[in-house]
Amino acid sequence: MSTLGQRAATLRVGRVAGIALAMGALAATTAGIAATAYLMPVETGPLVAPVVVEVPAGSTAAAVGELLERQGLIRSALLFRVMARLEGLDGSLQAGYYRLRPDMRLQEVLRMMARGAVAVEQVTIPEGATIRTIAAQLQRRGLVDAERFIELASDDTWLLGEQRSIPKPPGSLEGYLFPDTYRFEVGQGEASIIQKMVARFAEKVLPVYEELGQDSGLSLHEAITLASIIEKEAMRDSERPLISSVFHNRLRLGQPLQADPTLMYVLDPAPRKLYNKHLAIDSPYNTYRYRGLPPTPIASPGLASIQAALAPADTPYLYFVARGDGTHIFSRTFQEHVRARQQVRL
Repeated sequence: MSTLGQRAATLRVGRVAGIALAMGALAATTAGIAATAYLMPVETGPLVAPVVVEVPAGSTAAAVGELLERQGLIRSALLFRVMARLEGLDGSLQAGYYRLRPDMRLQEVLRMMARGAVAVEQVTIPEGATIRTIAAQLQRRGLVDAERFIELASDDTWLLGEQRSIPKPPGSLEGYLFPDTYRFEVGQGEASIIQKMVARFAEKVLPVYEELGQDSGLSLHEAITLASIIEKEAMRDSERPLISSVFHNRLRLGQPLQADPTLMYVLDPAPRKLYNKHLAIDSPYNTYRYRGLPPTPIASPGLASIQAALAPADTPYLYFVARGDGTHIFSRTFQEHVRARQQVRL
């Protein structure tokens, strides 16, 4: 081949190589752009709604990626798996329920699952709540099935979890689900939530009972039962020891407690006011007919009511009537009580 031919051949080879390099660079750039696009959020905007997704135990990155792609939370299951492998997280994705949004980047979702940042609901259980109202509140937050929660909390074979220091209450855990602010994991389950609330009861209540219980003459169950009635009757902390003194005096004298909330507890729906037809109901919770405490608490009392039940004020009062403003008039005799009721009606 002539020198001129050799130069022409060399030029052709150079052009082909250049074209190949350019095509490779273009392909790499295109792939990079595509990968970057797949890493971007699926959706953005102020109206993006979160989605709760369950990652089952033992799920691989491939399975999780497919789940997220089906839910419309990431663009590519394949890229999710590749990214998990590149970051060394393929076997580190933790099971649980996650609250995810379509505007989250793929890496953000991946790292959230690697550190187990599961969905959490903060819930405040108020003083005076019953098992049924607690179940309804937790169900509204997507934490429990209310019927299952009530079934477990009402089971008289329940062992209170690890709280062996709490004597087993008869019938149910009414009164033993401590009212407080909790952080529950979505998907935690009814049994686990109940155990957590009972554990909080042990943490908060047992030290108070150990300090005051011996002088009160009440068992723990009696104290919680009385405290639950005080919780339903009192609206101001300053009056809780006074209301407690009324009930302690009646118990000491063998008089019926005549507490409206105990009877309302078994009426469904509970009336706003009791009438004579209600007072005739034959129930151990009818403290107009039966002396002593009802068989179980009627709600979850707070610490202030528990302390009042264990340490009542020293008074001669046997009666009280609500003024309608959150306070009460306390009386020593029935005649004084009648005058107080007339005064309230004026």
